[in-house]
Amino acid sequence: MKLKNRCLVLGVLGTLLLPVGVSAEIRPQPTKKQEISPVAVNIITPKKVNPVVLEVQRGEIVDQAIGDVNGDGNDEDVLLMGNKVVNGSHFMGNLYVVIKDRKNGRVKGYIRPVDCGGYDSFLTLTDVTGNGVANVLITSLTGGSGGIVDCRILDFSEGKAEEIFTRENNIGIACLGKYLPQYKAELTFPVSGKTIVLDLPGEQDMYRYLNVYDDDGQVKDSGVRPYIQNLCSVAALDIDNDGTSEVLTSQLVVGATNFDTLGYVRTIWKYMAGSWQVKRTNFYTDLYSPHIYKQEADIIGAGGYLITKQYVEINGSRIKYPHFSKMGTGLQQWQLNGQIDAFVKKMLKEAGGDGNIELNYEVKYAGKKYTSVLFTGIATAHNRTTSIMQAFNFNMNTGRSIELETLVGKSSKFWGIVTQESMKQGHPLTKKDVQGYYYDGGALVLLHDGKEELALAQSMVLPYLKRNKIGEIFD
Repeated sequence: MKLKNRCLVLGVLGTLLLPVGVSAEIRPQPTKKQEISPVAVNIITPKKVNPVVLEVQRGEIVDQAIGDVNGDGNDEDVLLMGNKVVNGSHFMGNLYVVIKDRKNGRVKGYIRPVDCGGYDSFLTLTDVTGNGVANVLITSLTGGSGGIVDCRILDFSEGKAEEIFTRENNIGIACLGKYLPQYKAELTFPVSGKTIVLDLPGEQDMYRYLNVYDDDGQVKDSGVRPYIQNLCSVAALDIDNDGTSEVLTSQLVVGATNFDTLGYVRTIWKYMAGSWQVKRTNFYTDLYSPHIYKQEADIIGAGGYLITKQYVEINGSRIKYPHFSKMGTGLQQWQLNGQIDAFVKKMLKEAGGDGNIELNYEVKYAGKKYTSVLFTGIATAHNRTTSIMQAFNFNMNTGRSIELETLVGKSSKFWGIVTQESMKQGHPLTKKDVQGYYYDGGALVLLHDGKEELALAQSMVLPYLKRNKIGEIFD
């Protein structure tokens, strides 16, 4: 065979045999992208953590916190992420949490709680397990007239991510209800074995209209019964000062409709031996302020941030306080909320075991770059009652408090105006007498003696502030 023909034959044979040789010697290997999974995987080396998160981070940052949540002694960036279910809606579905090294951005862990989603979700860090490591608490509004919330608590300690307060825990405690003749309701709580009977708070005509009672006040066989809803409020606070937070929950007990509120069940839960134990449960029928216990969107600030109302009741103390969200993805939101949380915990601690607090707040001003919040209330301890008045003024770009000295500097003329105006009220004030301030949109209001106020029109004091233009300070 000629050389030319021999080469042609060998070339054809090589072409035919090439796929067989390749398939036998080079088996396709899974790429890094194929190894990526939205569920937990066995990570052999730390380097394989990063590709995992590049895949699961397809979503928006909903909220962010900072703290040591895995017990390595270093703070992590804790990111709550999710995706909008419908364009234009605030409802975020498929929420998940990623923790990152604050220095190099390396991912240390992540978890996607089962069926977790809702409106205006936010993070709280607190230790509920008692091991000295902060847990991650997610709270989401689910919408609807019942004010139901979805709460999850995550544990990243011991090198793994675990959901310890799950969707099932949001059911709370059970309550069996039935109507009794003459417009009464019987409620039985299996957790304690106790039964209570109460008069129905609604109009009798309503119950007859809803086919619960007949004209003689006898119960009809309509199948309608009082029932308890899932959690409508969740908070984590260290009640007994043992260094570990308890979880406080509230549930509505309703009658014929969600608006027919029979009362509220308050439960204190303690995480013990890997499970949630009921520490105390109380039932309240005082309806002095309907729907006060659920979290509600109170105010949307000029900068687009959201101020959500929180409510906590412990041992007779009733506290309402704001939570700020949608401020961005930086530290400002975490720093701002941390100052408010610290104040609330301080008030509860000062009340002690035999005291109680009634505390409320009012958003005095909610601008783009500046917000003023005023807390007022009373504290009773050791048979003595004192008033509470505490103002917070925040730079919304940083989340830090703006002290009065920052606004005034060393201006002696400003304090001269304070003395002059306060003398007109018969109580002359000096710099050392002023304990705080807030801005209400038209005046700078000074606080003293824990209850007194001195309002100074902004036109009067603005020339003596460090930056003397409205937009530079109170925007």
